[in-house]
Amino acid sequence: MTSAEKQRCIALIREQSLPLDPLPPPALPPRFAGRIFSGTAGNAAVAMPGIRAVLFDLYGTLFCSAAGDIGLEDSGGTANRGGPGRGLDALAGAYTDSSSGAELVSFFHQAVREYHAQSGAAYPEISAGEIWGKFPGRKISGEELA
Repeated sequence: MTSAEKQRCIALIREQSLPLDPLPPPALPPRFAGRIFSGTAGNAAVAMPGIRAVLFDLYGTLFCSAAGDIGLEDSGGTANRGGPGRGLDALAGAYTDSSSGAELVSFFHQAVREYHAQSGAAYPEISAGEIWGKFPGRKISGEELA
């Protein structure tokens, strides 16, 4: 698609889109409203000046984060973000009884599959702390390992 075609599509969408009415501010207890709302504009409260949007990201749907993610390793089991000695092999060596990073990944994925199979829920929630609490040979709690 050329740039001109993209611009034409955008123009068509804008022409046919209905304007959105702003949502009324939420009803908050007064002790919170004073911290969030800075004043009023007409009949509407002015909320968080300078803030145009607040995004909530669950399970990395919108943003990719390395925090708690076990799937960011290269083929050697080393985390791409930390360089040599900072990957799952280092974590396994420090906090488990001689397990490799590959063993950690294998255990975690298998435990999640088993939990999903046993759960009757369509989209079962897991607790990483509970799963890691079942890891044999860990030297720290499941929550810490998670």
